Formats: sequence, structure tokens, C-alpha cells
Amino acid sequence: MNRYFSSFLITAFLYIILIASYLYSLDNQKIIKSVTKKSEQTVKFTVIVQQRPQPEPKKIEKPKPKPKPIVKPKPKPKPKPIVKPKPKPKPKPIEKPKPKPKPKPIVKPKPKPIEKPKEIIKKEYKKQIVQKTQIKQNKSVVKKAIDTLLIEKQTILRNQYYTKIKNTINKNKSYPKIAIRRGIQGEVKIKFTISPKGELISYKIIEGKKIFKKSVVIAIKNSFPLEAPKGLFKNNLDLFISIKYNLH
Repeated sequence: MNRYFSSFLITAFLYIILIASYLYSLDNQKIIKSVTKKSEQTVKFTVIVQQRPQPEPKKIEKPKPKPKPIVKPKPKPKPKPIVKPKPKPKPKPIEKPKPKPKPKPIVKPKPKPIEKPKEIIKKEYKKQIVQKTQIKQNKSVVKKAIDTLLIEKQTILRNQYYTKIKNTINKNKSYPKIAIRRGIQGEVKIKFTISPKGELISYKIIEGKKIFKKSVVIAIKNSFPLEAPKGLFKNNLDLFISIKYNLH
């Protein structure tokens, strides 16, 4: 209310000033006209009308928000007691019907063996003994034949291996030049020990001239290892070989 009253007073005061200024201006115009008649001069006046001051827009006061009522927190509901479900009763086992007992097989009585006379029994027994002895003899004969074949094969393989060793040493040997000049000939006997893989383990010159010993040793070292056929011998093998030195 104070604001409205103050604005009203201001507007009324302004209106009074405007009216007074207007009346004052009218009085001046009459005086000027009287003066102009005498001097014959016209003077124009412009009246400045003051604009009314526009009233300030009223501020609309927003209504103050009402304070929210204090809401008390609801008490938490008490947890319901957990009720365990009652265990379901176990179903009764279904009783299987008992199998009907199988009928016992009818056992036929075995026919009684016909008793042979003692003479026939003795003959049959003798025949069985003769057959068994013949089978044993045949087996032994077959075994002997197989053994002899294996021995023959092994002897053939050994001889072939011996000849192979001898030939390789003879190929690798060289005739000493001094012996050729002097025309010396001779024979050297050597003892070998060879492993099952054909590797030279040891050697020894038993007999022979000194002039040929060096060439024999070189020939032996260059000839080994020499592969032996599989299964020829399981342990180390001892060999005796004689190497001849002939000019012709």
C-alpha cells in the first residue's frame, strides 16, 4: 500500500507542475501579442510538453512456497519368519514282483558205458603209446633238421663275412717298395676281436716279417668298421686271418 500511495503522490505532483507551466505559457503569449502590435514583429514559441513518466511495472511477488511437512520415516516391517517347507514324504518303493522260479531241467540219466573186454583195452592203450612215441620222434627229427639248417646258414654267413674281411684288407694293403726291390715275399697271420656291430676292438700280429707289418696295420685300420649280418654273433668274435704278400 505504501508503494501505491507514493506513486500516486508523485503523479499528482507532476500534473500540478504541468498545469502551472501551461498557465504560465498562456500569460506570456498575451504579453507577446501586445508587444507585437506596437513593434509589428511576430515571435513564435514552441511549447514543450513534458512526457509523463511511465509508472514502473509492478513487481509481481511470487508466493512463498509453503514448507513441506516433515514426514516421519515409516518403521521397517519386521521380517516374517522363514517357514521351512515340510519335507515331502518319500514315495514307497514299488515292490517288483518276484520272478517265478525256473523249472529245474530234467536231467536225463547218462547211459552206462559198455564195458569193453580187458584185451581190447590193452590193445588200444598200446596203440596210443606207439602214436605218442612216433609224434615225439617226428618232432625231434624236425627240430634237428631245423637246427642243422640254421647252423648251415650261420656257417655260410660266417664264411662270407670272413672272406669279406680278407678281401677288404687285401684291397687296402700296399706292397712295401723295399720288399719289391729285394724281391721279398711272405705271409702275415693276424688275430682280430670284432664287436657284433662290426667294429674293430683289438688286433695282434702273431707271425710275419717285419717289413710287411706296417702295411698290414694300415690296411686293417682302413678296413674297419665292417658291418656284420644281423644275428650272426651276439658276443665279440675272435678271428684268425693270414694275409699273403706275393710278387706274382
